[in-house]
Amino acid sequence: MRGSDGCVGSVGVAAGRKLSWHPDRDPRSLTEQEITAVGLDLYSLLRGFDGYQVAIVGWNAEEAVDLQELENDWVSEGDIDGLHGLVVATDLRDRWRVGDAFIPFTSGYWWIPYRGHRNVYS
Repeated sequence: MRGSDGCVGSVGVAAGRKLSWHPDRDPRSLTEQEITAVGLDLYSLLRGFDGYQVAIVGWNAEEAVDLQELENDWVSEGDIDGLHGLVVATDLRDRWRVGDAFIPFTSGYWWIPYRGHRNVYS
């Protein structure tokens, strides 16, 4: 997980409650369902945090939470609704005027619902 304040959080072994994990297991062997289960668990964890502006779960999440890029590219071009799993603070959502793309996530935050991941390495 990565938040817009530059904080990166990661959850290692046994991150997903639905995932039987072994340290020797190659992450490239994860199925779509396993990756999605880990993603959903990370979003559950994220619901317990506050103080961030934007967050997203993913393999290279830092590329998706750059505020300037989000504003200049995604919001200005009207493509923000393509960032499934993006979580934004209420004030940011209101400033961007993209309320239709987001639904409530947790108190003070809105999101474009997560649709799961597929293993791009398999």
